[in-house]
Parts: sequence; C-alpha cells; structure tokens
Amino acid sequence: MKSIEIQNNEITKDSSLDKESKLDIIARQNDNSYVNVEMQIQNTGEFEKRSLYYWAKLYETQLKKSEHYKLLYPAICINILNFNLFKNSEDYNSELAIYKVQTKEHIYKDFKIIFLEIPKVKKKIYNELDKWMLFFKGASKQEINLMNNTAIKQAYETLKYISHDPAERARYEARRKYQLDYNTGLLTAREEGKAEGCKIEKIAIAKQMLKHNFPIEQIATITQLSTEELCQLK
Repeated sequence: MKSIEIQNNEITKDSSLDKESKLDIIARQNDNSYVNVEMQIQNTGEFEKRSLYYWAKLYETQLKKSEHYKLLYPAICINILNFNLFKNSEDYNSELAIYKVQTKEHIYKDFKIIFLEIPKVKKKIYNELDKWMLFFKGASKQEINLMNNTAIKQAYETLKYISHDPAERARYEARRKYQLDYNTGLLTAREEGKAEGCKIEKIAIAKQMLKHNFPIEQIATITQLSTEELCQLK
C-alpha cells in the first residue's frame, strides 16, 4: 500500500494571472517516486510546454550536487484542469508516457504526466477518481454523501467552512473580479483586432499581459511581438 509525504504545497500570490490561478502540491511516495499535483483554472496558451518543464524540474531537482543518476526516481505530474486541453477526446483522463515508436514498447517508466479535464466529467461513478473529479466539478452535498468517501466529505466540509470566513470570501471575490477583468480585456483585444488588424490585437493582448506581470519571453512567444516592441509598451 502506498503512502505519501507532502514536500511542499503552494497557493501562489495574486500578483499575476499564472500565479493567481494555480495550486501546486509536491509529494513523495513511500516507493520514493515524486508527485506534483497542479490545479489550473485557465488555459494561458502554453500549458503543454509548461507541463513538460514542470516534469523536468521535478525529475532534475531530486539530485543534489555530486550524486549519481541511479538515485533518480519516477516523477509523476498530475494536472487538474478547468478547461479542455485535448479537443479530440471525450475522456477526462489522459495519461502520457514514453513508448518506442517501432515496437510500441513502454520505456523510460520514470516519466508520467496525467491530465484530468474537469469540463469533460460526466455524472457517472465507476471508481474513486470519478468521485474526486465530480467533487472538483462542484458536486452537491447530497451527491457527496452518496459517494461514501470520507476524504471527499472532509474536503467538502473544509471548503464550506472557508466559504463562511470573511477574509477567505474577500480573497475569493478578488480572484473572481481579477478573472472577469482579464477575460474582458481579452475580449476587448479581440474586438479591436477584428476592426484594426492583427497587429493591434497582438499589442492589446500584450498590454494586458504586461499589466498582469507576465514574463517578457512568454508574452513574445504568445503574441509574436519582439522584445523591443514589448519594452516600448511598458
């Protein structure tokens, strides 16, 4: 039976959209494998590459200076997404692994990335993962009670308690306003782009991203504007 030890858990600051919208938990299992669980609210356009980067960091940071590669253990990244990443699949659970192309043999078993897409969850329960996904999607108290899962019920009660805390409610409302403002900014940028051309749309989007402290390199990748152009927008 596997057990886990939480190494780090982080709800990042509200200073930028990326940090505003994710929860990170890093845990170590009793077989020495490492697990990173991330909850992501919005698709910022580069999530596929970022998930690979997170996996690489989870694998690489296991080794301390002068240690050898034999001390590396499997790294598993679990991404719980409040958006659809794989448009051509109806299954909410997508698992990535490394296979040899010629033989389809599963190799490099230290690598695993899992994507769990909340919008695709149906109200059907076949296993414990289905129950948790329904919880993330916003199951009612009656549905929670029918699940017969103590951990999920405790999580539900904890969220209920937090929702009645004035400070936490204020934080929630601030985050919600932030999201609405960001979405409105993107919509305005799209409308401007249709009227005045692709270049203006890119500039408008870049301004929104700069306002929310996105890294210059990330903005340049998404908008295809040069770093010199972006510096002029500051």
